[in-house]
Amino acid sequence: MNHTKAGWLYLILILAEVALVGLILLVPSLADDFMIAECILFAMMFIPFLIFMFATRTSFKEFFGFRKIRFSTIMWTLLFIILITPMSNFLNTVTALIFGNVAADVLTSAITDYPFIEMFLVIAIMGPVLEEMMFRGVLYRNFRKSGRLIGSVIVSAIIFGLYHRNLNQFFYTAYVGVMFSLIDEAADSVWPSIICHVIFNGYSVCLVYLIKGVAPQYAMSGAALEGISEAAASLALAVALVVLAFIGVLFLVLARLVVSKIAKNEGNLSLISKEVRVKDYLTGNKKIISVPLIIGICIAAAATIYNSVQLVLQNSGLI
Repeated sequence: MNHTKAGWLYLILILAEVALVGLILLVPSLADDFMIAECILFAMMFIPFLIFMFATRTSFKEFFGFRKIRFSTIMWTLLFIILITPMSNFLNTVTALIFGNVAADVLTSAITDYPFIEMFLVIAIMGPVLEEMMFRGVLYRNFRKSGRLIGSVIVSAIIFGLYHRNLNQFFYTAYVGVMFSLIDEAADSVWPSIICHVIFNGYSVCLVYLIKGVAPQYAMSGAALEGISEAAASLALAVALVVLAFIGVLFLVLARLVVSKIAKNEGNLSLISKEVRVKDYLTGNKKIISVPLIIGICIAAAATIYNSVQLVLQNSGLI
């Protein structure tokens, strides 16, 4: 599959999100059932990928990048997700100050309607697995055929961030998109990013339900900050962000070492060769960008900006 077909798949993926919005307008009851809406969305997005797979007569493992990895690589992957989380939390916290914590708000509003196991299966298993198969397993791997590692990582990260349709999630999901692509590149398999994504989402689901069970008043309100002055709260937040940013940068250095370790462990010596220079990652004999990819990015960017403006206006009480 070439870069143009990969662009078409991304455009179809974005149009599926638009189609779901239209479907909800026609059948408003879908908006009240989070689980059904999510399942319909993933089906609408994933089926075209399967059609492309059958059309190209490619095996499931090859099409989605399911190469077997060593058990030691799995262990390194668990360390990797720990190392990249502080920077993700930093980006999420900073953008949440402006746009609100969208993912947490969705989970918090949904926990009253669904049992833990259902939310975990959809948010922590189905979502991460299918998203990694689509974004890293197919789209990134096909962009990578251009020979441009850096360009492929950046483009795949941007389209993954825009897929979430709000600026709060855009920044930290684009960041983890970069990190997920790098670890998959090192292992030459989609399994590491699937493991990371499942843990990433699973932790969030477990945390929300744990807070609900242990201290429900904190899950639905700002009661934890009662009695703290605005100045003291702002100072505490600023200090926490500085510490989190410092830890995030430090851990990223360690995460880079883990990527090299995984590449060596899986025999991917070209990624860690001292003879390979940055310019070698920038050059290639094939394209990444295509017309359908640009159209998909424009649609996703418009939806992201619109939703983010709405969030700002809601948080400021203007609407």
